[in-house]
Amino acid sequence: MLSFRLLGQVALFKDGESLDHFRSRKEVALLIYLAHTGQRQSRDLVGELLWQGRSIRQMRSNLRTALTRLRRQVGEDLVASRTALTLSAESRQAVDSSQLLDALSRFGSVDSAPAAAALQTILDVYVGDFLADFRLEDAPLFDMWVTTTQEHIRRQVVAGYKKLGDYAINRGEPAQGIVVAQRWLHIDPFDEHAHSLQIQLMLVLGQRDQAMAHYERYAASLAAELDAEPSADLRALIQTLPTPHTTVVNKPKRANHNLPAPYDQFFGRKQTQQEIHSRLDQPWCRVVSIVGQGGVGKTRLATTIARRRVDRYRDGIWLVELESVDPDDIDVAEAMAVEIASVLDLRLGGSSKPLEQLLDFLQHKQMLLVLDNFEHLVAGVQLVMEIVRRCESVQMLVASRRSLQIRAEWVMALSGLSHPVRDSDPSDAVDMFVARYAQQQRDLLSPGEVDA
Repeated sequence: MLSFRLLGQVALFKDGESLDHFRSRKEVALLIYLAHTGQRQSRDLVGELLWQGRSIRQMRSNLRTALTRLRRQVGEDLVASRTALTLSAESRQAVDSSQLLDALSRFGSVDSAPAAAALQTILDVYVGDFLADFRLEDAPLFDMWVTTTQEHIRRQVVAGYKKLGDYAINRGEPAQGIVVAQRWLHIDPFDEHAHSLQIQLMLVLGQRDQAMAHYERYAASLAAELDAEPSADLRALIQTLPTPHTTVVNKPKRANHNLPAPYDQFFGRKQTQQEIHSRLDQPWCRVVSIVGQGGVGKTRLATTIARRRVDRYRDGIWLVELESVDPDDIDVAEAMAVEIASVLDLRLGGSSKPLEQLLDFLQHKQMLLVLDNFEHLVAGVQLVMEIVRRCESVQMLVASRRSLQIRAEWVMALSGLSHPVRDSDPSDAVDMFVARYAQQQRDLLSPGEVDA
């Protein structure tokens, strides 16, 4: 059985013995990817992840060589078919990073001291960032996956500490709450909820001077590192000096969206939907383009997929209609930035360009942007590339008559709905026709009328 320590310093084991005689770091990366994802992965997807930019033939050859070497070390714990790769069931269960995420996802509320202690025990597994000392220099997709996975795990750990902080406040245990806040800030030094928690609890204990000093240090580091300032709520907290009975923990905003409500049934495209969901489930997949002729259903497919993912993005899913953006604008990327900012209710101002203000806003967001009618804005592709480069937790689903032709893009070509070859064959096109006929005629077609 294989086992993996992926949090902090990376270590791999086979039946309890250290595995460290690999010919290539990409062999290690392959095992790590299969271990943390815990799922069957397409051979071509893994090949693209590790050897992006190579020809398909070279990519597959490199993968076969890596698998041959790995089997000599790990044996039957690496399961390979003609099209997919995975690890044995036992090996998939012995991965500290995925165990941590699973435990946190199953943990409910903290309403007792034993529950608080149990959650702290789970959080203690987080001894450092995911793959803190492991990188591949020539595999940008793998590197992007590592970065986004690090951020995802960190967010889940922070959410756990927030539960402990809320419990400490509700139970009137300020000293324990300060310990929680300090551990929280060790993971994310700029998390304002953690700073607010620690300041509140210091004030509860009557430590006004210490609270002010903590606030001033936070404000100074925020200005120096991020060119920002504490929120108005935190500034008000310092000024009002609340008592233990008036302390408040700010609640994060719930994810939102502006997707149109469906008005009829969506037909077909099941395989295409599955493929797009599979792509977007990979954190390193940043741009998926649905490409096809006008009227083929690109927008409807994009919004249908987006609606089914609305609970997966902390900062929501936002549909941006680009049809009204003038392709002859002197700066198309800036015009697009203004359109996106308007949808996100981001107020633009000051001397910085709209594009820079938008990128600064998106940099710490986790959201999905659905960019519709992109085909006439070729000059605006630079905006997409900048979001990919600087906003690691923002994904984009693009509907366009042509692809963007950038390296980060995954293209899904869309054609008309399927027609039956034989009368007995299922058909998305026929199903839609029958439904639309019934909608207009308020009656269903008979089987004979359908066959006709």
